[in-house]
Amino acid sequence: MNFRWTTLIAFIVGVTHAIPCSDMGWSTLQVLPTGKYDLMHTTLYPNPLYNDPLFHEHWDIVRANDCYVRFQVPLTENDYKRESARIIKTEFIATPAQVLHTMNNYHGSDGNIMLWLPMTSRAFEYGNVMELLGNHEDFDAQMSLDINYSVMSIILPSGSAKLTRVNPNRADCSLEAKKNVDKAQSAGIVGLQGTIDSSDWAYSSGIEAKMAMLSLKRRQVKYPSTKETEPAWLLAEKADGNCVVIDLTNFVDFTF
Repeated sequence: MNFRWTTLIAFIVGVTHAIPCSDMGWSTLQVLPTGKYDLMHTTLYPNPLYNDPLFHEHWDIVRANDCYVRFQVPLTENDYKRESARIIKTEFIATPAQVLHTMNNYHGSDGNIMLWLPMTSRAFEYGNVMELLGNHEDFDAQMSLDINYSVMSIILPSGSAKLTRVNPNRADCSLEAKKNVDKAQSAGIVGLQGTIDSSDWAYSSGIEAKMAMLSLKRRQVKYPSTKETEPAWLLAEKADGNCVVIDLTNFVDFTF
């Protein structure tokens, strides 16, 4: 595939450069067959988390927990590229009152703003990417998010560092409002304030995140002694078309 030749040439000539998502041979928003995901993820494409400084030069790698994410579905069914679900704004002006209003009106209301999730396993539960069983705490997903169509707008660590979290003022909450706030905050939901750059954005899809988690789960079950270091990653497309690797290693313990 083009990607493997691109990487090989880069190794030979010692050139460091970003890797366009188009060189992967598939779009980050294309649905891949789940049954072949392990093969695609570990054989056809080299492991971008491989512990080799030379190899790392050719990848932009960030930790998932250092990102913010929002799941959103396209505005129309005809948006095959799902671009209408990508968030591109650079100004965030949330106030505690706006965050409180939105947490109490999840089904839509004038005055609602976009809220965000730190990119943790709880965020993936909220977005219907996965369901954790066993000894994990019960948590209700946002059922209106269709995993087959949802787009993940990801604020990379470079953008996260420029933003301040905004939480509601609990003193302004009624008893019922406090219940809604507690539920939202148990997922890590926050408002954001600050300014980022367009280069701080990356995009992937809920279905790809789901496949990454299915792959990680199978490896953790198969290799329990190394479950904390089993590699897991998600490819996301930046605004300039280059790929960034979201490192999901030790993201969640499926065997807990």
